[in-house]
Amino acid sequence: MGKAALLATALAFTLLGVRYALGTQTQRDQTRAGTYGDQRAVQARSAALAGFERAMHHLGEDFTDAALSGTLDGIAYEVDVAAGADHTAEITSEGVAPGPNGLTRRYVVTATVGNTEYIPSETPPFMRYGLMADDDLTLSGNAEILSIGVTDEQQAYLNASVHTNADLHVGSNSTRVSGFGTYVDDLSGHTSHSFQPNHNPDGLAALAQADPVPIPRIDPDAMAALLPVTHDLRAVLLGDYAAEFEDIRLQGGTREAPVVWRLRGDALLDDVVIDGYAILIVEGDVHLDGVVRATGAGYDGPQESPLAIYTTGEVTMSGNTRAYAQIYAEQGVRYQGNVDIYGNLVVGGTFETNGSARIHYIPASPALTRYWDGSLGNGLTLLAYAER
Repeated sequence: MGKAALLATALAFTLLGVRYALGTQTQRDQTRAGTYGDQRAVQARSAALAGFERAMHHLGEDFTDAALSGTLDGIAYEVDVAAGADHTAEITSEGVAPGPNGLTRRYVVTATVGNTEYIPSETPPFMRYGLMADDDLTLSGNAEILSIGVTDEQQAYLNASVHTNADLHVGSNSTRVSGFGTYVDDLSGHTSHSFQPNHNPDGLAALAQADPVPIPRIDPDAMAALLPVTHDLRAVLLGDYAAEFEDIRLQGGTREAPVVWRLRGDALLDDVVIDGYAILIVEGDVHLDGVVRATGAGYDGPQESPLAIYTTGEVTMSGNTRAYAQIYAEQGVRYQGNVDIYGNLVVGGTFETNGSARIHYIPASPALTRYWDGSLGNGLTLLAYAER
């Protein structure tokens, strides 16, 4: 090989070496830059999450618009909270981790949040009747057994209606219902003048066959997981009952945050007044006597029941009992004597009568049925969430 050829070959190898060295250095630089960028990305994400948590805290205290900013370990975040009229809010939280040579990293967290303090305008369908039964229903007794119990402007357009998911039988010619009657299977008895709707602008038939209205089960454990139980009374037998409330005045809560009692056993309520709103979840039977009511203090809207009694067993009443409540008895209702219910009654089992019972219909409160309509949870409800 000549000298010129040797020089050309040496130059070629030298250039290859330079290119290799430059390539290796570039890879090292890119690796360092990638590692550095990843670190900044992690920092930006952490800051964005801190902003998101701060937004959730704000919404928990005040469900309103907000513009928030701050830092986490020196990394800044900016948060926009937009509360809508549909009781949801949109959260956008951005974390920014600056770096040299275009290595600034941004991270965004977005979310849609529901306001669980929101109270719907209506109750679940099974709570919209003066009397709702899952099994065969026989109405008997004298005078008007389902009337309008409200005294405000609702009186003109409410109906104390009846529905059964089975047979409807009217056992007395003097039975009067100030509402419609609907049934799934068969109708029998003295039906010609028994049902007289209080409000019927469209001239609909007072009695009609209808589809079933599902009645959900009472699940005390599931209810306790969602409802903020204030008093959890375990079964300690006191005479015939695990819990006895006699001649007592109790402190209730607000419409937005009712006091909740969970009674793990049979219960007696005899001359009880509750100041405010309350829910009683009873795992057993309930006996009502005397006057049982809640005041609904602090609420000045349309008349509704401020007391809910939900029991996995039976509700029994005797004597001259007056109960002011929305009542759901999963296993049935039995009464004797003169009984007045100011509210509404849902019967999961047998409706057994031995005396004169009158239901003066007052609409159930949506604030006390949120467990069944999905609008209740612990704190805020996360409806959607994304990171980018």
